[in-house]
Amino acid sequence: MSARLTISIEEELLKEIKKLAKKEGKSVSEFVRSSLREWLTDRKRRQAGMRLLEFVGSVSEDALKELEAERRRADRDWS
Repeated sequence: MSARLTISIEEELLKEIKKLAKKEGKSVSEFVRSSLREWLTDRKRRQAGMRLLEFVGSVSEDALKELEAERRRADRDWS
């Protein structure tokens, strides 16, 4: 189910959004939706990475595996 959201943005930002949406063959709404999804996924990934970096003093050899597993969990949450 979709909900409507009204926001105010600068004219220049709107022009850029319209330009990129057209370039990608998307409506402005779909472009904004997909951009927000990407941003939220990236944010979750960064947060997962930051949580792992908190353990820098006690990082195991499997730290990269742990980071990738956390990223996969974050991706699943947004799928």
